[in-house]
Amino acid sequence: MEEIVLESGLKISIEKKNAVVLGHTDPLLKVLTIPSEIEYDNQKITLVEITPKAFSQSALEEVNIPSTMNRIGDFAFSHCENLKQINFLDNEEEYRKRLMHMDMFGWINGLVIGKHAFSGCNSLTEIHIPMYVREIQDGAFYRCSTLEKVVWDELDENELLRTECGSEFQRHPVSIGSEAFAFCTKLNELKLSPLVKSIDSNFIQDTALTKIDLPERIEQIDECAFAFSNIESIVFPVDFYVIKYGTCLSCKKLKNIVLPPGLGYIRESAFKNCTSLEEIFIPKSVKEIDSTSFGGCSKLSMVTCSEEFAQNFQKYFPDNVDFDVY
Repeated sequence: MEEIVLESGLKISIEKKNAVVLGHTDPLLKVLTIPSEIEYDNQKITLVEITPKAFSQSALEEVNIPSTMNRIGDFAFSHCENLKQINFLDNEEEYRKRLMHMDMFGWINGLVIGKHAFSGCNSLTEIHIPMYVREIQDGAFYRCSTLEKVVWDELDENELLRTECGSEFQRHPVSIGSEAFAFCTKLNELKLSPLVKSIDSNFIQDTALTKIDLPERIEQIDECAFAFSNIESIVFPVDFYVIKYGTCLSCKKLKNIVLPPGLGYIRESAFKNCTSLEEIFIPKSVKEIDSTSFGGCSKLSMVTCSEEFAQNFQKYFPDNVDFDVY
């Protein structure tokens, strides 16, 4: 690897035809614009990564990130207290170009936003996530205390694109890590990409979100995914079979739950301490619930369920609950 400093003051490290961003020579820099490529030693060099902690605790107010990036490193912009704007330079033509060069699994060119990459950026109010992001890792926007709105830019979710090996695949899946937006206490709007396939634990803990629209094709909702959040309503995907441990643990404002028609299992503490829940419909397909699934649901007074379910699991509900059997 060869380290150089560009005329702009940007420090990069070059290996073959790619480069990673290491930082900047100006500690008081306000606006950072990373080019998509440079010319060096008579060849074009593509900038593909920002290294961990590259700009952590810097004076930056605005960041412009090119669509050639494959990874924003862990803590790359963490605790940039003055950072107000993140611009992912993105358009449909560039997106298509990226995907045409992915491998058969769709992994090569998707952007990964690393762990705590923007955590503690307490001047951010709005973020537009580019359509080529494939992973937002643990705590990526953790404790961004002024963040109010997060939306995904997107193309048609059903679009098929041809890869280098000649096969056609639907666009890449997206995953969201643990506590990705946790403690963003002003976050009241979150529009997920329809490509989100998995979300991890506590990803919206202690935000101002009162509802979450889950993509129809989501495949994985991890343990404690919505725990300690302020959501008031949740509709689980139609094909879901298991609601895991603590999925909605201590969601004290949760009033409305729509369970999928083919649901089989409700695990430990799935809805424990949901103190605003008054009634719930249990599909006939449910085979097993844990004794703690609805523990502490002090306002729960009506459970609509099959006669078999009432006979087998009535003991797991508070004494004051009435059962409406169908």
